[in-house]
Amino acid sequence: MIARTPMKVIYEPPLRTILIAGAGGFAGQALCRWLARDGAFRVVGVDDFGGSALPRETGNFVPVDGLADEEALAALMVAEQVDTVAAVGLGADALIAATMRYAATLHPNDRDLLRVVASCAVGAGEGAIRVTHGALYGPDAPEGDLIPRTITAALAGKPIWVDRPGLGVPDWLHLDDYCDAMTAVLLNGQPGATYHLSTREGRSVLATVAMICDLVDRVAPRADGRKHRSLIRFGMRCADQYRVMADAPTRLEQELGWRARVSLRDGIVALIDAARSTVAAARPARWQSL
Repeated sequence: MIARTPMKVIYEPPLRTILIAGAGGFAGQALCRWLARDGAFRVVGVDDFGGSALPRETGNFVPVDGLADEEALAALMVAEQVDTVAAVGLGADALIAATMRYAATLHPNDRDLLRVVASCAVGAGEGAIRVTHGALYGPDAPEGDLIPRTITAALAGKPIWVDRPGLGVPDWLHLDDYCDAMTAVLLNGQPGATYHLSTREGRSVLATVAMICDLVDRVAPRADGRKHRSLIRFGMRCADQYRVMADAPTRLEQELGWRARVSLRDGIVALIDAARSTVAAARPARWQSL
């Protein structure tokens, strides 16, 4: 009989339990998936999901609906032993304000409690980490956002509308770079500090749309031989919703060693490829065989 050495099992608990306020939004969902993917963090995603189905628990991610009631929020923090709080999106302002009040009560002696506030949420309190960023883009972005809307219209050969004059300059930031930066801040950010997330790659709305058109020309040229730029149309609205973000990510780079890795061109190329794959998958089998 062969003697077997007993297997020693060592349990490594998650590094942190992070409550994400605003977990149902574009950036919030991505951040929850990013943090929970390797088991290093336990993530509690809180948002007003309303009548929509809650996302299933994946790994260490647990979605929680609502919790606008402060007592319920406090009970959740105690039950989950939350030690880190991040607010993602403007809709998380009220929730993060309530969270911060209870964080001070629940963790009066815990100086490692990180309070990350994205999108300039209000009421975060003294000692909170403030994170600012420009225009986010990436997979699963809202269909009405500039980049996915332009890609969809270009591939369909439909007019591409740009608000006049189209000269606003978004500080484009890919979702993967955003999640990577937020992880660095959650782990090693300094309480009370302000970090700006940027790729230093500002490009006007019109220039961004023109670049998308040129990239689509390469992979899906129009049957009539015309360029996709000819589809650009200007709306009557003169609102300029974008501006250049003046702050460079110097502090984030120097203190935490973060660098943006996804260029705007590479990010858009990936989105065009994904959109083309979706269109191809939606075609009837008979059409695909022609």
